[in-house]
Amino acid sequence: MIEKLSSNKRVFIPVLIVLFTIFGIWLRYQPSSLLLEGFPKVLFTDPWYALKQTELTLTHFPSQIWFDPMTNFPQGKPIDWGPFLPWIGSLLCLATGLTTPETMIPLVSWIPVICFVLTIPVGYFLGRTIYDQKTGVITVLILTVLPGNFLIRTLYGNYDHHCLEILISAAFALLYILALRSSYQQERHKTIAFSIAAGLFLAAGVLNSVIILLLVIVCLIFTIIHMFITFATKTEENNIIITNILVFGVSLIGPIILAILGLPGGEGYVMSPFELAEFLVIVPLISIGLWIIGALSHKISQNQKTSLGIYFIFLAIGVIGPFVLLPTLFYRTVDLFTNFFFFPNEYIPVGEMQAWDLVNAFQTYNLLLILFACGIIVLIYHWLKEREVSAGYVSVWALVCLAATITHVRYEYYLAVPFVLVSSLVISKIFNFGQVMPHIEEEEKQQPVNKNSAGVLIGSFMLCAILLMFGIFSFMIASTDYSPYTASEDMIEGMMWLNTHSPDPGINYTNIYQPQKPFPYSPEAYGLLSWWESGHVMNFFSHRPVIADPFQSHAQEAAEFFLSPNESAAEKQATDTKARYVITDSSMLFDNLAVMLQTYNSNQTVNDYFGYVAVTDPVNNTSHNDIGFKEPFYRSMITRLHVFDGSATKGEKPVVGNDTGTAIPGTDMIAYFPWAGPDPIVSPEINVPLESTEALQHYQLVWESNTSVSATSKHDIRKVKIFERVKGAVIPGEGTIELNLVTNEGREFTYRQQSDNGTFIVPYSTEPREGFVHATGPYRISESGKEIEIWEHNILED
Repeated sequence: MIEKLSSNKRVFIPVLIVLFTIFGIWLRYQPSSLLLEGFPKVLFTDPWYALKQTELTLTHFPSQIWFDPMTNFPQGKPIDWGPFLPWIGSLLCLATGLTTPETMIPLVSWIPVICFVLTIPVGYFLGRTIYDQKTGVITVLILTVLPGNFLIRTLYGNYDHHCLEILISAAFALLYILALRSSYQQERHKTIAFSIAAGLFLAAGVLNSVIILLLVIVCLIFTIIHMFITFATKTEENNIIITNILVFGVSLIGPIILAILGLPGGEGYVMSPFELAEFLVIVPLISIGLWIIGALSHKISQNQKTSLGIYFIFLAIGVIGPFVLLPTLFYRTVDLFTNFFFFPNEYIPVGEMQAWDLVNAFQTYNLLLILFACGIIVLIYHWLKEREVSAGYVSVWALVCLAATITHVRYEYYLAVPFVLVSSLVISKIFNFGQVMPHIEEEEKQQPVNKNSAGVLIGSFMLCAILLMFGIFSFMIASTDYSPYTASEDMIEGMMWLNTHSPDPGINYTNIYQPQKPFPYSPEAYGLLSWWESGHVMNFFSHRPVIADPFQSHAQEAAEFFLSPNESAAEKQATDTKARYVITDSSMLFDNLAVMLQTYNSNQTVNDYFGYVAVTDPVNNTSHNDIGFKEPFYRSMITRLHVFDGSATKGEKPVVGNDTGTAIPGTDMIAYFPWAGPDPIVSPEINVPLESTEALQHYQLVWESNTSVSATSKHDIRKVKIFERVKGAVIPGEGTIELNLVTNEGREFTYRQQSDNGTFIVPYSTEPREGFVHATGPYRISESGKEIEIWEHNILED
């Protein structure tokens, strides 16, 4: 394919790269129709916090928020996401004048796509540098259609620091390789220029995210192995030392800027600026140490075997020495390395923190898995035989990123570029099979001499198959309905309502606060409690503190609250976290329940909450399985709040009168329970519990969204609901008390409660409340007919 047009490659190759890049941009823009519908949105959860950082940077540029009292309430949370992405986003907003949330979100949503576009020329020059131009072109073509994390992290709207990590890590690799090559070729000016550029990119990476220290680990491993190879082959080695000193010396700009910006370090932070600087200087220090060890070993003995033995003795001393002389630095380095690669993922129910398995690997890379393995062998061979630094660095880079990805799938976005680069090398070699290739520096002047077209045919077929297959997969991923992975219009509307209809929590959303332990919250401070995945978007729109958030803050407490089988246990969690408002979402009933259960009680599964019934449609005589509900589902706080609105609900056991099944009310369907008869532990109706449930005494529904998620006319369950936690008013009486209410959306329902020891504790007032859920009349005790009015101050906390 490429060979046939080689005579016109000066035009053909740039056009081909541009066309594929445009296709890649089009792919990444697919979620925009969803994100730009209604109020602008971003993809997934973390970008909402990046938006908050950008908002605060716009107000306090270039200052950065290092502690946030409005998340992980009531403790607050240290924030060590770097300022680099908020700087870029805020500068872009300031330059265009688009600084309101409505205009800012669509603008900064382009930043991941821009990172993808900038990665393309980097990928091209990486391929060209390690082998030939064809490798660069193949790398670019595959990257534009590569599925998996590389695509997802660069989708329009995924405004997160990970997209910058992809670009920075690839650019650093290219510049570091060019610096090393220039130093070996004694091109001093190029060495200095490339080293400074590589150091600046690494500094930018440090300002972006501490995860970029993965590149330091790559350079460290590469340096140790390469310097040992040169020692074992008696090759003079000081070029890598000079390069490392220049690169990592310049990279110290990153920690210096963080120190100026006030990154505190200490408890809750991954690393302080000083610790970051310590970690960055490890590579040049070890380079110098290894050079000294090698020189001493050769000086002591000229015998190769003896000098190798001395080398290892000195190396052992070099490892033990820091342990004795600098134990803090040693332990910190080991701890960082251990947490990075071996952080336990079984306790964190988050997809990106789970291990990468062969199924996920095959879904993303497919045929490239085999090509990658072959490419690593080729690179290591050239590294060992020819001491080629580019082959050595790329092989270590790829393998370290692979190891990180295997432990936590989130790091696959670091793996994408080196994986494709190594695989493209093999495809290029297949293309070149049977050809006499010129040296890379002569490639512009000299064309390959074609001896055999078999390689071109095989390579073309392989490349076309990969591009077609990846293109289809990527389109499927990019055009997926991402509505479950972004904030709903209902949640946004609810939080904007809460912003104007809830009391001031005593914390200014736009202020930058210094870390204090404990943080001095005002007495009126309170938090919003929901499942953790909604935390950032709730904070962004409501400007109110959130208790559980995507940082996994209070995830356990949230799970215990929403899955508690009684109100008193839930009240303990709400009291401990100072929750005033509870926000429920219909997704918590189904989509998030498995994760909530894993957090709440690892011994429970969704099978404890759901069962199945066989359902037959008499119209077309087709049958399918449908969900039935078990008693733990009905006893959970999330169901009692979101389905029952906190009201007492009468239980009904399912009864099947004959072999023809039972009609499901409100539908044309007939339910057949398993085992040829009624299952006493499964109810076919979400709003009909198997046993009667008690009313909640301290939670009043104050707002609900317009969207109904009900499947039948039997009930009307809305997408998002907001409950206010109150003390409740005490009413003496016996029997059942009722209150008719109407929601802000006009839905009518009745709150019921049975007396307990001659009293009722009710959560609603009977005062009119515009814009709120409100009563349409007084409370009424069914048995006596007595009516009671309750004022708002009667139900609120003192």
